[in-house]
Amino acid sequence: MIRRPKPTETGKMLKPLRIASVGLAMVLATSVASAEDEPPPYPACTKQTAEADTNAAKGAFAAGQAAYNEGDYERAITYWSDAYRRDCTAHALLRNLATAYELSGKRKHALLSLRTYLERQPDSPSSTQIKTKIQGLERRIAADAAAAQPGTEPPPVAEDPVDPRPPVVDDPPPDEGGSRPFYPLIVAGAGGVLTAAGAAMFFSNSADLDSLEKQGEREFGCMGRNCPPGTPDGFLSQANDARKKTSIGGGLAIGGLAVLGGGLAWYFLQPKSGGDSAAVSKRPRVSAAVTPRFAGVSLSGNF
Repeated sequence: MIRRPKPTETGKMLKPLRIASVGLAMVLATSVASAEDEPPPYPACTKQTAEADTNAAKGAFAAGQAAYNEGDYERAITYWSDAYRRDCTAHALLRNLATAYELSGKRKHALLSLRTYLERQPDSPSSTQIKTKIQGLERRIAADAAAAQPGTEPPPVAEDPVDPRPPVVDDPPPDEGGSRPFYPLIVAGAGGVLTAAGAAMFFSNSADLDSLEKQGEREFGCMGRNCPPGTPDGFLSQANDARKKTSIGGGLAIGGLAVLGGGLAWYFLQPKSGGDSAAVSKRPRVSAAVTPRFAGVSLSGNF
């Protein structure tokens, strides 16, 4: 005769199985959550981007920007990845991808995007900031790996805040207003007048000197500045005067050019003064976002 187990006995028999199942599920869930797939490296950028690819990349960028603004980071990643695949010279897209990856919890993908950006843009003005961000991602990835190990206490790691705004790339400083003093232009103008006067004196007397040297050679047997005894004093005085004025004119022209260049350099290198700094700080700024090749903008300022 087969005896059915009582309900209490059945519960006792299934209890260990339930505990084991729950434990296995927790381990699997932890492993899945912490084991982000290793991202493949970005392909080398060796091809020439055709105009059609550039236009398609602009469209994909705009679609990704719209998805990003809506908080749909996965869709933004899809569009921006496609944009960078089509135009791999738009390296600033890697920074946008890094932000979207991090906001979606894919730290390894974000780390790869930032490392690739620094490899392809080593002279970026934002390199120090990006290196700091890379170090923070490396700490978080190491902490995630330690937390995935059973029986280990992960070290405390400060959570780096993620700026949800797309990065603004290499934005030029705004115009500070004001004006430059005008007196360097007066100096430059004086140099221009001196140059013109010296050049006129040089060319005029140079022509006279050339004519006198030919006359002396033809009539008195002179060889350049050397004339034989008996050459009329009036001719020698006239030739020496033309030679002296030619030298003076050349010197004036050279000096005038130096004064002209110095005055212009003084004017343009001198900082502006008298601008309304308060008005400037309140003026909104429109900056190119992501990359100048694409149509993203950011608006900032105080009102």
